[in-house]
Amino acid sequence: MLYYRFDPENRLIVAVIPGPRKPYDIFSFLYPTIQELLVLETEGIIVETGTSSIRIKAHLLNIIGDIPGLSELCLHAGHNSYHGCRICKIKGIYSKSKRTIVFPGTNEAQEPIEYPLRTSEDYQNGDLVRSLIH
Repeated sequence: MLYYRFDPENRLIVAVIPGPRKPYDIFSFLYPTIQELLVLETEGIIVETGTSSIRIKAHLLNIIGDIPGLSELCLHAGHNSYHGCRICKIKGIYSKSKRTIVFPGTNEAQEPIEYPLRTSEDYQNGDLVRSLIH
């Protein structure tokens, strides 16, 4: 069964980042865990049973978290930035009257605008979104 590996007894929570504030650099906090996961993915671990030994490799299947936490993990500047969507490449406009960033959803003809989605390379390289101010 496909969902068997997602059953609660088959899950291992690796980290819970506590506190009222986020860490200054989340990757320095997660670095040891990431290094251990890379070793388990490439070399695996040998599990001794009563009669034999089995080599098992582990893989990270998913990460869960709140929106600000996930934005930090995918090197996104956050939902209050000019590039506020971590999924598509929409660019916000500063509204002086509202004193915030707004995101256009329709064009002059009131038709929905379709924005290109971020690629897996954008997530791997951070898409330089974090360094963009405007």
